[in-house]
Amino acid sequence: MTISRTGRRAAAVALLATLVLSVGMVAPASACACGGVGAPTGESVSVNEESAVVRHDGETEDILLSFDMFTSAQDVALILPLPAQAELDVADVDTLGQLERATAPDIVERRVLRGLQLPVIGGAAGDGAGAGQPPGVHVLEERELGPFTATQLTSTSTAPLTRWLDEHGYDVHDEVVAATRPYLREGWVIAAIKLTAGPDSPHALDGELQPIRATFPSREIVYPMRMQATAASVSTLRVYTLTEHRTDVDFGEIEPGVAFAGPLRAGDVPAGSTLAELTRETPFVTRFDTYVRPEEVTTDMTFTRSATDATYRRQEVVETDYPWYLRIFVPSWGTFAFWFVVLPPVLLMAGVLWLFLRLVRGQRRAR
Repeated sequence: MTISRTGRRAAAVALLATLVLSVGMVAPASACACGGVGAPTGESVSVNEESAVVRHDGETEDILLSFDMFTSAQDVALILPLPAQAELDVADVDTLGQLERATAPDIVERRVLRGLQLPVIGGAAGDGAGAGQPPGVHVLEERELGPFTATQLTSTSTAPLTRWLDEHGYDVHDEVVAATRPYLREGWVIAAIKLTAGPDSPHALDGELQPIRATFPSREIVYPMRMQATAASVSTLRVYTLTEHRTDVDFGEIEPGVAFAGPLRAGDVPAGSTLAELTRETPFVTRFDTYVRPEEVTTDMTFTRSATDATYRRQEVVETDYPWYLRIFVPSWGTFAFWFVVLPPVLLMAGVLWLFLRLVRGQRRAR
Protein backbone atom coordinates (compact mmCIF):
# COMPACT_ATOMS: atom_id res chain seq x y z
CA MET A 1 0.00 0.00 0.00
CA THR A 2 2.91 2.40 0.72
CA ILE A 3 4.25 1.96 -2.79
CA SER A 4 0.81 2.52 -4.27
CA ARG A 5 0.33 5.80 -2.37
CA THR A 6 3.77 7.02 -3.38
CA GLY A 7 3.00 6.19 -6.97
CA ARG A 8 -0.27 8.04 -6.87
CA ARG A 9 1.34 11.07 -5.22
CA ALA A 10 4.17 11.12 -7.73
CA ALA A 11 1.69 10.83 -10.57
CA ALA A 12 -0.37 13.68 -9.14
CA VAL A 13 2.69 15.91 -8.73
CA ALA A 14 3.84 15.18 -12.27
CA LEU A 15 0.38 15.80 -13.71
CA LEU A 16 -0.02 19.06 -11.80
CA ALA A 17 3.42 20.30 -12.86
CA THR A 18 2.73 19.40 -16.46
CA LEU A 19 -0.63 21.17 -16.44
CA VAL A 20 0.75 24.32 -14.82
CA LEU A 21 3.58 24.56 -17.32
CA SER A 22 1.69 23.60 -20.46
CA VAL A 23 -1.77 25.16 -20.01
CA GLY A 24 -2.34 28.91 -19.45
CA MET A 25 -5.45 30.49 -18.07
CA VAL A 26 -6.49 32.40 -21.20
CA ALA A 27 -8.43 35.57 -20.62
CA PRO A 28 -10.48 37.31 -23.29
CA ALA A 29 -8.57 39.57 -25.66
CA SER A 30 -8.49 43.14 -24.53
CA ALA A 31 -10.91 45.48 -26.26
CA CYS A 32 -11.45 49.21 -26.26
CA ALA A 33 -14.37 51.54 -26.50
CA CYS A 34 -14.56 53.45 -29.75
CA GLY A 35 -14.89 57.21 -29.46
CA GLY A 36 -18.24 57.51 -31.25
CA VAL A 37 -19.98 54.44 -29.80
CA GLY A 38 -22.15 54.53 -26.68
CA ALA A 39 -24.39 52.16 -24.73
CA PRO A 40 -27.02 52.66 -21.98
CA THR A 41 -25.80 53.21 -18.44
CA GLY A 42 -24.87 49.90 -16.82
CA GLU A 43 -24.25 48.18 -20.16
CA SER A 44 -20.85 47.51 -21.70
CA VAL A 45 -19.68 48.02 -25.25
CA SER A 46 -16.20 47.37 -26.62
CA VAL A 47 -14.71 47.55 -30.09
CA ASN A 48 -11.85 45.24 -31.02
CA GLU A 49 -11.27 46.72 -34.45
CA GLU A 50 -12.53 49.53 -36.65
CA SER A 51 -12.40 49.02 -40.41
CA ALA A 52 -13.37 51.47 -43.12
CA VAL A 53 -13.36 51.92 -46.88
CA VAL A 54 -12.87 55.44 -48.22
CA ARG A 55 -13.66 55.76 -51.93
CA HIS A 56 -13.15 59.01 -53.82
CA ASP A 57 -13.63 59.79 -57.53
CA GLY A 58 -12.65 63.46 -57.37
CA GLU A 59 -16.07 64.86 -56.49
CA THR A 60 -17.89 62.25 -54.42
CA GLU A 61 -16.71 60.31 -51.39
CA ASP A 62 -18.03 57.02 -50.03
CA ILE A 63 -17.29 55.83 -46.52
CA LEU A 64 -18.06 52.24 -45.53
CA LEU A 65 -17.67 51.75 -41.78
CA SER A 66 -17.78 48.55 -39.75
CA PHE A 67 -16.85 47.51 -36.20
CA ASP A 68 -15.88 44.22 -34.65
CA MET A 69 -17.91 44.81 -31.49
CA PHE A 70 -18.93 43.08 -28.28
CA THR A 71 -21.71 44.46 -26.12
CA SER A 72 -24.21 43.44 -23.47
CA ALA A 73 -26.64 46.14 -24.65
CA GLN A 74 -29.66 45.74 -26.90
CA ASP A 75 -29.32 49.32 -28.17
CA VAL A 76 -26.03 50.96 -29.16
CA ALA A 77 -25.57 54.49 -30.47
CA LEU A 78 -23.02 55.55 -33.08
CA ILE A 79 -22.22 59.23 -33.65
CA LEU A 80 -20.60 59.79 -37.06
CA PRO A 81 -19.60 63.31 -38.22
CA LEU A 82 -19.75 63.89 -41.98
CA PRO A 83 -18.59 66.92 -44.04
CA ALA A 84 -22.00 67.14 -45.78
CA GLN A 85 -25.40 65.53 -45.78
CA ALA A 86 -24.98 62.00 -47.07
CA GLU A 87 -26.98 59.29 -48.71
CA LEU A 88 -26.95 56.54 -46.07
CA ASP A 89 -27.27 52.85 -46.83
CA VAL A 90 -25.87 49.46 -45.86
CA ALA A 91 -23.29 47.51 -47.87
CA ASP A 92 -22.68 43.80 -48.41
CA VAL A 93 -21.85 42.14 -45.11
CA ASP A 94 -18.56 40.71 -46.41
CA THR A 95 -17.24 43.82 -48.18
CA LEU A 96 -14.55 44.50 -45.56
CA GLY A 97 -13.75 40.79 -45.37
CA GLN A 98 -13.26 40.61 -49.14
CA LEU A 99 -10.84 43.52 -49.01
CA GLU A 100 -8.96 42.09 -46.06
CA ARG A 101 -8.44 38.77 -47.82
CA ALA A 102 -7.48 40.41 -51.12
CA THR A 103 -4.86 42.63 -49.48
CA ALA A 104 -3.56 40.12 -46.94
CA PRO A 105 0.24 40.04 -46.48
CA ASP A 106 2.38 37.37 -48.10
CA ILE A 107 3.38 34.81 -45.48
CA VAL A 108 7.06 33.86 -45.37
CA GLU A 109 7.96 30.92 -43.12
CA ARG A 110 11.28 30.85 -41.28
CA ARG A 111 12.50 28.02 -39.02
CA VAL A 112 14.26 28.94 -35.81
CA LEU A 113 15.97 26.78 -33.18
CA ARG A 114 15.20 28.12 -29.71
CA GLY A 115 14.61 26.67 -26.28
CA LEU A 116 11.23 25.75 -24.87
CA GLN A 117 9.02 28.70 -23.96
CA LEU A 118 7.19 29.24 -20.70
CA PRO A 119 3.40 29.40 -21.20
CA VAL A 120 1.65 32.75 -20.95
CA ILE A 121 -0.71 32.85 -17.97
CA GLY A 122 -3.41 35.47 -18.37
CA GLY A 123 -4.66 37.22 -21.50
CA ALA A 124 -3.69 40.41 -23.28
CA ALA A 125 -3.61 40.82 -26.11
CA GLY A 126 -13.06 46.81 -25.44
CA ASP A 127 -40.90 60.32 -34.25
CA GLY A 128 -40.79 61.53 -37.52
CA ALA A 129 -38.10 63.70 -38.97
CA GLY A 130 -38.27 67.18 -37.53
CA ALA A 131 -40.58 66.20 -34.62
CA GLY A 132 -39.66 67.34 -31.12
CA GLN A 133 -36.56 69.23 -32.18
CA PRO A 134 -35.04 71.42 -29.46
CA PRO A 135 -33.96 74.90 -30.60
CA GLY A 136 -30.60 74.78 -32.34
CA VAL A 137 -31.11 71.34 -33.93
CA HIS A 138 -32.23 70.82 -37.52
CA VAL A 139 -33.08 67.29 -38.59
CA LEU A 140 -32.23 66.71 -42.24
CA GLU A 141 -33.34 63.10 -42.63
CA GLU A 142 -34.39 60.04 -40.66
CA ARG A 143 -34.56 56.57 -42.17
CA GLU A 144 -34.40 52.87 -41.37
CA LEU A 145 -31.41 50.89 -42.65
CA GLY A 146 -32.12 47.27 -41.77
CA PRO A 147 -31.17 46.95 -38.09
CA PHE A 148 -30.10 50.63 -37.98
CA THR A 149 -32.07 53.83 -37.48
CA ALA A 150 -30.12 56.74 -38.93
CA THR A 151 -30.82 60.43 -38.40
CA GLN A 152 -28.79 63.20 -40.03
CA LEU A 153 -28.91 66.57 -38.32
CA THR A 154 -27.07 69.82 -37.77
CA SER A 155 -26.76 71.69 -34.51
CA THR A 156 -25.60 75.14 -33.44
CA SER A 157 -23.74 73.71 -30.41
CA THR A 158 -23.36 70.65 -28.20
CA ALA A 159 -26.07 71.67 -25.70
CA PRO A 160 -29.07 71.31 -28.08
CA LEU A 161 -27.45 68.23 -29.60
CA THR A 162 -27.27 66.65 -26.14
CA ARG A 163 -30.96 67.42 -25.49
CA TRP A 164 -31.99 65.95 -28.84
CA LEU A 165 -30.00 62.75 -28.28
CA ASP A 166 -31.47 62.33 -24.79
CA GLU A 167 -35.03 62.92 -25.99
CA HIS A 168 -34.65 60.36 -28.78
CA GLY A 169 -33.12 57.57 -26.73
CA TYR A 170 -29.45 57.87 -27.71
CA ASP A 171 -27.35 56.91 -24.70
CA VAL A 172 -24.15 58.83 -25.37
CA HIS A 173 -21.69 60.05 -22.76
CA ASP A 174 -21.13 63.79 -22.39
CA GLU A 175 -17.50 63.54 -23.52
CA VAL A 176 -18.61 61.93 -26.79
CA VAL A 177 -21.00 64.79 -27.50
CA ALA A 178 -18.30 67.28 -26.50
CA ALA A 179 -16.01 65.71 -29.12
CA THR A 180 -18.44 66.85 -31.84
CA ARG A 181 -17.81 70.52 -31.00
CA PRO A 182 -15.12 71.18 -33.66
CA TYR A 183 -17.28 69.48 -36.31
CA LEU A 184 -20.31 71.60 -35.36
CA ARG A 185 -18.21 74.77 -35.59
CA GLU A 186 -17.14 73.76 -39.10
CA GLY A 187 -20.74 73.10 -40.20
CA TRP A 188 -20.48 69.32 -40.48
CA VAL A 189 -23.50 67.04 -40.41
CA ILE A 190 -23.92 64.62 -37.51
CA ALA A 191 -25.25 61.15 -38.35
CA ALA A 192 -26.81 59.67 -35.21
CA ILE A 193 -27.20 55.95 -35.82
CA LYS A 194 -29.02 53.61 -33.45
CA LEU A 195 -28.19 49.91 -33.64
CA THR A 196 -30.92 47.73 -32.17
CA ALA A 197 -30.92 43.98 -31.58
CA GLY A 198 -34.26 42.26 -32.09
CA PRO A 199 -35.97 40.35 -29.24
CA ASP A 200 -35.21 37.03 -30.96
CA SER A 201 -31.52 37.84 -31.47
CA PRO A 202 -30.16 39.35 -28.23
CA HIS A 203 -26.53 39.02 -29.39
CA ALA A 204 -27.08 40.46 -32.88
CA LEU A 205 -24.75 43.38 -32.13
CA ASP A 206 -21.83 41.10 -31.27
CA GLY A 207 -19.17 40.42 -33.88
CA GLU A 208 -18.61 42.27 -37.15
CA LEU A 209 -21.43 44.65 -37.99
CA GLN A 210 -22.87 45.05 -41.45
CA PRO A 211 -21.04 48.04 -42.99
CA ILE A 212 -22.81 51.39 -42.94
CA ARG A 213 -22.31 53.34 -46.16
CA ALA A 214 -22.33 57.13 -46.43
CA THR A 215 -22.06 58.88 -49.82
CA PHE A 216 -21.56 62.65 -49.93
CA PRO A 217 -19.97 65.38 -52.10
CA SER A 218 -16.37 66.19 -51.18
CA ARG A 219 -13.37 67.69 -52.95
CA GLU A 220 -10.90 66.23 -50.46
CA ILE A 221 -10.55 62.71 -49.12
CA VAL A 222 -11.19 62.67 -45.40
CA TYR A 223 -12.02 60.08 -42.77
CA PRO A 224 -13.35 61.57 -39.49
CA MET A 225 -11.25 60.45 -36.51
CA ARG A 226 -11.15 63.37 -34.03
CA MET A 227 -13.83 61.76 -31.84
CA GLN A 228 -11.45 58.86 -31.24
CA ALA A 229 -9.71 61.11 -28.71
CA THR A 230 -12.53 60.19 -26.28
CA ALA A 231 -11.94 56.43 -26.60
CA ALA A 232 -11.14 54.45 -23.47
CA SER A 233 -7.96 52.80 -24.73
CA VAL A 234 -5.86 51.88 -27.75
CA SER A 235 -7.76 50.64 -30.79
CA THR A 236 -6.86 48.89 -34.03
CA LEU A 237 -7.71 50.81 -37.20
CA ARG A 238 -7.65 49.63 -40.82
CA VAL A 239 -8.58 52.01 -43.64
CA TYR A 240 -8.70 51.21 -47.36
CA THR A 241 -8.71 54.02 -49.91
CA LEU A 242 -10.19 53.29 -53.34
CA THR A 243 -9.04 55.89 -55.84
CA GLU A 244 -7.55 56.17 -59.33
CA HIS A 245 -4.03 56.35 -57.89
CA ARG A 246 -2.08 55.38 -54.80
CA THR A 247 -2.62 57.63 -51.78
CA ASP A 248 -0.56 59.00 -48.89
CA VAL A 249 -2.13 59.62 -45.48
CA ASP A 250 -1.82 62.51 -43.02
CA PHE A 251 -2.97 61.65 -39.49
CA GLY A 252 -1.12 64.16 -37.36
CA GLU A 253 1.44 62.52 -35.07
CA ILE A 254 0.19 59.04 -35.96
CA GLU A 255 1.88 57.37 -38.92
CA PRO A 256 -0.20 54.46 -40.27
CA GLY A 257 1.76 51.80 -42.12
CA VAL A 258 1.01 50.83 -45.71
CA ALA A 259 0.07 47.15 -45.90
CA PHE A 260 -1.00 47.03 -49.55
CA ALA A 261 -1.00 49.24 -52.63
CA GLY A 262 -2.24 48.27 -56.07
CA PRO A 263 -5.28 47.06 -58.01
CA LEU A 264 -7.10 43.93 -56.91
CA ARG A 265 -6.96 40.73 -58.90
CA ALA A 266 -10.10 39.85 -60.84
CA GLY A 267 -10.75 36.75 -58.73
CA ASP A 268 -10.76 38.83 -55.53
CA VAL A 269 -13.79 40.90 -56.56
CA PRO A 270 -17.10 38.96 -56.64
CA ALA A 271 -19.31 39.92 -59.57
CA GLY A 272 -22.27 42.08 -58.60
CA SER A 273 -20.88 42.84 -55.12
CA THR A 274 -20.54 46.21 -53.41
CA LEU A 275 -16.78 45.86 -53.85
CA ALA A 276 -17.19 45.41 -57.63
CA GLU A 277 -19.21 48.62 -57.77
CA LEU A 278 -16.71 50.57 -55.67
CA THR A 279 -13.65 49.51 -57.67
CA ARG A 280 -15.15 49.89 -61.14
CA GLU A 281 -13.90 53.48 -61.63
CA THR A 282 -11.51 53.69 -58.66
CA PRO A 283 -9.50 50.48 -58.89
CA PHE A 284 -6.35 51.42 -56.94
CA VAL A 285 -6.46 50.15 -53.34
CA THR A 286 -4.17 51.51 -50.62
CA ARG A 287 -4.48 49.85 -47.24
CA PHE A 288 -3.33 51.56 -44.02
CA ASP A 289 -3.04 49.73 -40.68
CA THR A 290 -2.31 51.36 -37.35
CA TYR A 291 -2.94 51.39 -33.62
CA VAL A 292 -4.68 54.52 -32.40
CA ARG A 293 -3.87 55.92 -28.95
CA PRO A 294 -6.58 58.41 -27.93
CA GLU A 295 -4.09 60.91 -26.50
CA GLU A 296 -2.36 61.14 -29.90
CA VAL A 297 -5.51 61.95 -31.91
CA THR A 298 -5.63 65.63 -32.88
CA THR A 299 -6.98 65.57 -36.43
CA ASP A 300 -8.96 63.61 -39.00
CA MET A 301 -7.27 61.33 -41.52
CA THR A 302 -6.79 63.04 -44.88
CA PHE A 303 -5.44 61.45 -48.05
CA THR A 304 -3.60 62.83 -51.06
CA ARG A 305 -2.25 61.34 -54.27
CA SER A 306 1.16 59.67 -53.94
CA ALA A 307 4.10 60.69 -56.11
CA THR A 308 4.06 57.25 -57.79
CA ASP A 309 1.66 54.34 -58.22
CA ALA A 310 4.22 51.82 -56.98
CA THR A 311 2.55 48.58 -55.97
CA TYR A 312 3.31 46.93 -52.64
CA ARG A 313 2.22 43.98 -50.50
CA ARG A 314 3.56 43.60 -46.99
CA GLN A 315 5.32 40.39 -46.02
CA GLU A 316 4.86 38.71 -42.66
CA VAL A 317 7.52 36.35 -41.40
CA VAL A 318 6.08 33.41 -39.46
CA GLU A 319 8.62 31.63 -37.29
CA THR A 320 8.21 27.88 -36.84
CA ASP A 321 10.07 25.86 -34.22
CA TYR A 322 12.06 22.68 -34.59
CA PRO A 323 10.69 19.56 -32.83
CA TRP A 324 10.62 19.70 -29.02
CA TYR A 325 13.15 16.90 -28.63
CA LEU A 326 15.73 19.14 -30.29
CA ARG A 327 14.69 22.27 -28.42
CA ILE A 328 15.18 20.71 -24.93
CA PHE A 329 18.93 21.13 -25.40
CA VAL A 330 18.76 24.86 -26.18
CA PRO A 331 19.08 27.06 -23.06
CA SER A 332 15.96 29.02 -22.03
CA TRP A 333 13.73 29.40 -18.98
CA GLY A 334 11.27 26.96 -20.54
CA THR A 335 14.04 24.42 -21.06
CA PHE A 336 15.16 24.91 -17.43
CA ALA A 337 11.59 24.29 -16.23
CA PHE A 338 11.39 21.14 -18.36
CA TRP A 339 14.59 19.63 -16.94
CA PHE A 340 14.17 20.63 -13.29
CA VAL A 341 10.40 20.94 -12.72
CA VAL A 342 8.54 18.73 -15.18
CA LEU A 343 10.97 15.90 -15.85
CA PRO A 344 11.93 14.87 -12.25
CA PRO A 345 8.33 14.10 -11.13
CA VAL A 346 7.67 12.27 -14.39
CA LEU A 347 10.82 10.17 -13.94
CA LEU A 348 9.91 9.57 -10.30
CA MET A 349 6.45 8.39 -11.28
CA ALA A 350 7.90 6.14 -13.98
CA GLY A 351 10.43 4.71 -11.50
CA VAL A 352 7.81 4.04 -8.85
CA LEU A 353 5.55 2.39 -11.40
CA TRP A 354 8.42 0.22 -12.63
CA LEU A 355 9.28 -0.79 -9.05
CA PHE A 356 5.64 -1.56 -8.30
CA LEU A 357 5.32 -3.78 -11.36
CA ARG A 358 8.51 -5.65 -10.38
CA LEU A 359 7.13 -6.30 -6.90
CA VAL A 360 3.83 -7.55 -8.29
CA ARG A 361 5.61 -9.90 -10.67
CA GLY A 362 7.84 -11.13 -7.83
CA GLN A 363 4.82 -11.89 -5.67
CA ARG A 364 3.19 -13.83 -8.50
CA ARG A 365 6.34 -15.91 -9.03
CA ALA A 366 6.55 -16.61 -5.29
CA ARG A 367 3.11 -18.10 -5.37
